Amino acid sequence: MALLAPFMVAHLAANRAFIRSRWYFSFHVLGLLDFVGAVVSGLLARGTIPFFGLSESTAALSQFPLLLIPCFAVPLWICLHITAFMQIRQSRRTVNP
Repeated sequence: MALLAPFMVAHLAANRAFIRSRWYFSFHVLGLLDFVGAVVSGLLARGTIPFFGLSESTAALSQFPLLLIPCFAVPLWICLHITAFMQIRQSRRTVNP
C-alpha cells in the first residue's frame, strides 16, 4: 500500500475531486487493513496468540531505533488514515448537502 501512496497523492494534487472517489476511500481502507495484518503477524511472531508455535523473536523491535516503528510510525500513519476519512466525509458533505 505504501508504494501506491505517491500515486494517490499525485492524482489528488491533479484533481481535487478525486478525494470523493471510491478509489481514494478504498486506498485508505486497505491501508488500515495493512496495519491490522502487520499487528496480527507481530502478535503471531511473539507467540502472543496461542496454538502457533513460532520461534521468531521480536526482541529487536524493543530496542531503539526500531522501537520508533511500532510506537511512533504506525500510530502516526493510522491517525493520518483516520484524518483522510474525515476529509473524505467533509468533502462529500459539501458537495451533497
